[in-house]
Amino acid sequence: MSDFSVQEANKKLKTYIAGYVITVALTLITYWLITSHSLSMTGAFFTIGAFAALSVFVVVGFFSRMNMSKEDGVWNFIAFVFAVIIVTIIVVGSLWIMYNVMHNMMAHAS
Repeated sequence: MSDFSVQEANKKLKTYIAGYVITVALTLITYWLITSHSLSMTGAFFTIGAFAALSVFVVVGFFSRMNMSKEDGVWNFIAFVFAVIIVTIIVVGSLWIMYNVMHNMMAHAS
């Protein structure tokens, strides 16, 4: 094994460990904020959402190794953005439908 491949492997390992540590730190910070009851319900909701979005960016950056350096990297990024848009449409649409169903059913309950 050449020195280059050992150095490359060490660099990848350091990147994975850094990503893992950052992800665990974000999870523990979120857990502490919620269990300490220092936030209102709305604040807790937005805090969980913000830390979840930040964790997604950490996972994509450190573990998926999305880069824009090559032509393949650009196409991978475009596919990733498309997947994020589709998942967002599905999740937001589902929440919208569930809210409207709940609202319509509660109107008839009283």
